[in-house]
Amino acid sequence: MRTRRRSSLTARMATALAVLAISALVPVTGSAQAQWKEFRSAEGHFAVLLPGQPAVDAKQTDTEAGPIQMHTFMCTTNDLYCSVVYYDVPAGVRKTTDQLLEDTCNGFIQGAKLTEKAERRAIDLNGNPGRELIGESPDGSFLLMARYYLVKDRIYLVMVGSAISEASSPEIGRFLDSFHLTAA
Repeated sequence: MRTRRRSSLTARMATALAVLAISALVPVTGSAQAQWKEFRSAEGHFAVLLPGQPAVDAKQTDTEAGPIQMHTFMCTTNDLYCSVVYYDVPAGVRKTTDQLLEDTCNGFIQGAKLTEKAERRAIDLNGNPGRELIGESPDGSFLLMARYYLVKDRIYLVMVGSAISEASSPEIGRFLDSFHLTAA
């Protein structure tokens, strides 16, 4: 019973993030010639290049394992959706690193009804384990690339979305590769 609740918890969090990403793909700010600047979150202990000033949001989500505070940093242009989300895994969740990362990725793909377009791959960030995945929207109009990292008990989701026609844009790699941890 507890394992089912934990899987449900991970799936619900991932679904919420996926829905956020898909709904934000409608451009609301910026232009094709965005000014990329480094954004730093002192509280989140990360820095990343963004094509503008991000919208920042923090919401508490109640789960079976307890409340989770999700922090979202989102920036959109006419061509891209870029976001970093982080949250701390509740103390009651007992999964291996691989289980937690795989369940989180599965929940993301299922929640957004994405078709996985490439083999999911293991990645790392300064020795911290992660996963990278690429999903296509149900209507085939856009791609989302997500990188999940587990750093101690914190999950970071670094995600970028674009129209299929923009999927080879160098800005996608620029954003994803710029994410790094900063001193605590």
